[in-house]
Amino acid sequence: MSISAPLIGGMIPGILVTLVIMATVWVLVSIDPKSAPRGQAYSMRAKLASLKVVGPMLFLFMAVTGVIYTGIATPTEASALGAFGAFLIALWERKVTRTALARALVQASHASCMIIMIIVCAKIFGYFFTLTQSTQALVAWVSALQASRWVILGLILLGYLILGCLMDQVAILILTVPIVLPLVKALGFDPVWFGMIVIVMAEVGLVTPPVGLNVFVVARYAKRPLAEIFSGVWPHVFAHLLLVGVLVAFPQIILWLPSRMAP
Repeated sequence: MSISAPLIGGMIPGILVTLVIMATVWVLVSIDPKSAPRGQAYSMRAKLASLKVVGPMLFLFMAVTGVIYTGIATPTEASALGAFGAFLIALWERKVTRTALARALVQASHASCMIIMIIVCAKIFGYFFTLTQSTQALVAWVSALQASRWVILGLILLGYLILGCLMDQVAILILTVPIVLPLVKALGFDPVWFGMIVIVMAEVGLVTPPVGLNVFVVARYAKRPLAEIFSGVWPHVFAHLLLVGVLVAFPQIILWLPSRMAP
């Protein structure tokens, strides 16, 4: 399916995830004020002045998502617009040098090659399931079960939570989507809605032990023990799971924006 709907559909859940993180921090600090000493206060003038730095990037972000939402450009065209806009911003800031440009091109090439390999491997993996009729057999088996589709969805999400504790996010998506997506569509769930739920569940997996890749990154840069980071992240895990429950109970939170998109 077109990437436009999932891209736009992820905006409200992304905002909600941010608000949930902020609310969790606020609750934790309210319980134990010593856990987060007060930082330096800034005046409103200083806060507005800081927009000079982030303002161009915010404008670029809104422009890219805006042309997709209004139907002016496809996601591919919007990504080209975003890359060109970022280049213009770098020129305006006089940060474009021969070395910096070469490094950016090399990094972009690495990312592009990685994405292409992921897509190729995912296509091969999906073709394997098509030849073996695995997904069709799974859909037929689940359809024969005398269980509510919500119970089956709950088991699928529980599986994603367990996998997130053991595997990388990209690996989970490549391995499971070719199997799970036909089943979810057969149960009558919207694939855009389910995709956003899976992304949030995969995010939870990135901070749960024993793998928790994000926790290792934070521990390295914060120079704090892993055990301390893992113990501190549990409130956020529970808060995210509550958010998943809200997104499951109210699908229109995800589907409203895509439904308003220009054709």
